[in-house]
Amino acid sequence: MLLRLGCATIGALVIVVVQFDILVTVLHPGVEGPLSTRFHRSAWRLLHLLARAVPGGTRRHAFLTGGLPLLIAGLIGLWLAGLLVGFALVDYPWLGDPACFAAPPGADPSPAEALYFSGVTLFTLGYGDIQPVAGPFRALAVLEAAGGVLTVSFSVAYLLAVYPALARQRAVAIALDAEVAGQAGGLPLVRRYRRADGGWDGQLEVRLRELGLELLALTESHETHPVLYYAHPRRAQHSFLRMLLTVRGLVGLLRYGLAPERHADLVRNPQLLLLEQALGYSLRRLADSLHSPPVAAAAGAAERRRLAAEYAGLCADLEGLGLASARQVAARPVPALVAPAGTGDADAGTGPDPAGGVATYAGEPDVLDPALDFTSDSPVAAYVAFRLATDPYLAAYAAASGYTVAQAGATDETGWWVGGRPAGTLTRLRCARRRCPASGPAGPGRRAPWGAGHAAPPRWR
Repeated sequence: MLLRLGCATIGALVIVVVQFDILVTVLHPGVEGPLSTRFHRSAWRLLHLLARAVPGGTRRHAFLTGGLPLLIAGLIGLWLAGLLVGFALVDYPWLGDPACFAAPPGADPSPAEALYFSGVTLFTLGYGDIQPVAGPFRALAVLEAAGGVLTVSFSVAYLLAVYPALARQRAVAIALDAEVAGQAGGLPLVRRYRRADGGWDGQLEVRLRELGLELLALTESHETHPVLYYAHPRRAQHSFLRMLLTVRGLVGLLRYGLAPERHADLVRNPQLLLLEQALGYSLRRLADSLHSPPVAAAAGAAERRRLAAEYAGLCADLEGLGLASARQVAARPVPALVAPAGTGDADAGTGPDPAGGVATYAGEPDVLDPALDFTSDSPVAAYVAFRLATDPYLAAYAAASGYTVAQAGATDETGWWVGGRPAGTLTRLRCARRRCPASGPAGPGRRAPWGAGHAAPPRWR
């Protein structure tokens, strides 16, 4: 009696857990399933361990590329195996009872026979050698057959939801990488939308809004289908991590690099503010969904000096395009809108006050806008605060993606440049042209245009 009660209890519990996981994973993705998330995380860690034994970085990434299909197939197999074992546990103690089951003469009511009968029923094979004769077990067999059919149907629906989202993510990442010419900093995109008269193409505002909405949509896709976290493209430039880094680079250039007095129409543009806030929201939601806390950033003096030097290079890039940088003119430096890790509301993506912000508005609190009514101590302080707020989340996502931040942020000099230049040529040209002589056509501290003593520019693909 105890055996029957124990097997029935454990089997029913297994069936309920598996069915609940299927329902929330496919029909209610906002709820985290008890099996799918843990299975994906554990299996991905195992794949990472196995990938370390694969020689060569390219082969290692190719090995991890096959991880997503394995995770999906493994989850479907786990669902089916759970149902098979759960129903087998319920049936097993009663197989030898003629009042419950009709079996061939000499059949041994063993666990193997229980698994066999459960499998035949689950996959609706209908051999008929073992048949339930009692009413409750007939009903149970019908429920098991229905569960098998529904599990296969839900698995197909799951596949049809995950792979279109994966294709969209890859298309958005490739398009953005093309717009920035393989440079995660985003400077080529800034050049493309700058008019000859020094103004900005109106399509830049449209593109910034599109990029912000695409980022939010992909974040929601990751929360809806957490298996997308483990999509590992062969090239880091086509990964979601690369997209996040590129958005961070664009926000750094346009929001913190440009002088707010000279380029107020862009620095305080609502669509650029939306992009920065979408980045902060996405990073927080990704960390929460992954159960991966932000990697503690080295916020010491050395790290701040490194970020300050990076900011100086960013401003030099903008000045090389003839733009006024914030380090040249910034009476009211903009604040960082992304709150540091560990503060603020995770769902909102920002804290009550912007990081490092000082209020300059004394009116009604209900109309206070952190993006417009706060200022920072200095442009470099705002940029450092922005980086210290976003970098820990990027590092946490990178730890789960299979690519490092350095790999995903590397300049791709072969993807969008042609003309027979050897690898590294673009970097050497950029370094050589960082400062041009005062007698050159670009003037002091400015880059010379293509053709002024330099080789012809590479052609675009």
